[in-house]
Amino acid sequence: MTVTVRPATAADPWLAAVTGNARARRFYERSGWTDAGAFDYAASIDGGTFPVPSHRYVKRVQNA
Repeated sequence: MTVTVRPATAADPWLAAVTGNARARRFYERSGWTDAGAFDYAASIDGGTFPVPSHRYVKRVQNA
């Protein structure tokens, strides 16, 4: 997987993976993403939001 990020676009790219999705979390870790810790993702639902237990993954990228 190749990630190209322009400096003005995203200094610290990140993504969220649901805590219970071990397969996705292993994939991101093998692809160079680092688990930066757990947080509750606020998923939009009718009438508000619903907290989804997730992990934030970050990746150091080189300027394009």
